[in-house]
Amino acid sequence: MPGSVDRYVFTASARQRIVVQARAVGSWCGRGPVVRWTLYSYRRVAPILEDQLLYSYGSCYIRDPVRLPVTGRYALVIHGTPPSWDHVAYAFVLVPLAR
Repeated sequence: MPGSVDRYVFTASARQRIVVQARAVGSWCGRGPVVRWTLYSYRRVAPILEDQLLYSYGSCYIRDPVRLPVTGRYALVIHGTPPSWDHVAYAFVLVPLAR
């Protein structure tokens, strides 16, 4: 459906560091123009990070480590840019890092 988003929920501790790492799908890094992600905490109104690149025209992106501010639930939301894409294949891993 055009304009749809995918939401992945996880729990983490305050000050934990994570990396969002795009992975190739088959031999492609994303199938679609631009795919981005935004990270939300269920305990905060504003996003922790917004509109970070996951894929862009065949390139995979890895974000620098993010230190999570609070203990609790988080949502990683994947969305296209512009939000009018109707289908895209993507893969990623959420990597927790040692403190």
